[in-house]
Amino acid sequence: MRLYTYFHNEQKTIYDTLAILGENKMVLYFCGTDRVIEYNELSFTETSYGTRIIYGAGCSLPWIDKNGKIMEKWKETNVDFISLDVESASTDHMICQLGICIVANKRIVGKKSWLIQPPSNRYDWQCVKVHNITAEMTQDAPTFDQSWQDIKDYLTDSTIVAHNAANFDEIALRKNLAYYHIDDSQIKPFIDTISIWGRRIALDELCAGYGWSVDGHHDALWDAEKCARIYLEYLAGNQPNWQLVDERHLSKETKVSKSSSVKKESIERKRIKGDVLVQDLSNAKADNNPFYDRKVVITGEFELERNKIAEILKDLGADVNTSISKKTHYVLVGTTPGPSKMAKISQLKDQGFDIRLLSENDFNRIVKGIDTEDLSEYIMNI
Repeated sequence: MRLYTYFHNEQKTIYDTLAILGENKMVLYFCGTDRVIEYNELSFTETSYGTRIIYGAGCSLPWIDKNGKIMEKWKETNVDFISLDVESASTDHMICQLGICIVANKRIVGKKSWLIQPPSNRYDWQCVKVHNITAEMTQDAPTFDQSWQDIKDYLTDSTIVAHNAANFDEIALRKNLAYYHIDDSQIKPFIDTISIWGRRIALDELCAGYGWSVDGHHDALWDAEKCARIYLEYLAGNQPNWQLVDERHLSKETKVSKSSSVKKESIERKRIKGDVLVQDLSNAKADNNPFYDRKVVITGEFELERNKIAEILKDLGADVNTSISKKTHYVLVGTTPGPSKMAKISQLKDQGFDIRLLSENDFNRIVKGIDTEDLSEYIMNI
């Protein structure tokens, strides 16, 4: 089914378009072509929050009059689409959860979510930190290609809506399809809701603007449902409360700023430096341990002071380093490890380098198992 819009009482059929309402003109971009049509005689009101943008693909373009207002006839128009959200296990966009919300005749009529086992069930810590999905949760889940047998019935030839689709969800879906050699030609370009109100607004900020709770954000089904509701509000011409949107945005920026300052102070206070970075095998207190003459990097926060851990490692004959390299043998990983270090580890492991990650508990067990009286003063503190 197609929608129509009116330009000075002249009915136009618009299919697979992106419509941008700007001051004194309207531009229609036809997907898949270079064709551009401008209606310079039209006049639309531009708010202080930026030019209003309408995304439309087939059945999803709203009714508007020449002043950019939703027409009453819109209330009689059916709108069908699928809203989608994915969560990724890794920074290379391999999916671990996919959620959809089914909208028919402007009503949410169904919801569905899949937990998906990513390739090798591998997770990057920075992704887990966002959505709290872990390898243990997906170790028995089907892989993407297995789940696709069910998912494809909802997405094939459907109008798909997602928040930040252009930078994440659509990219992730198509990348996973390509990884498993699945044809994506029947997946239409997504409608992206992140800028429909004229500026890029995060999903949780729009939820706050509509007075909805943000508890549950980054669960794929929760995000898919909120995306559907946001798009329906938009198509009906219902703007969010911009003050609440801005307050949510400001509170997040303030939280990030404070967190960054505290983290910088903490890192500087706990930075490993001094003689512990100079390997000394001649004074090593034990040579029958996994760390002897091995390069070890420490990242994150631990119950034991980082410099104390470095001292123990040096006494065990380790070469304590502050950066990850191809020569690194072990990395002790605490809470909130350095993002750049973890990214480097992931990159090197993908290249085949055998870098072993140890938790603080792993380190404690190893040290306690070493038979030497010289380490007793350290072991008592572990």
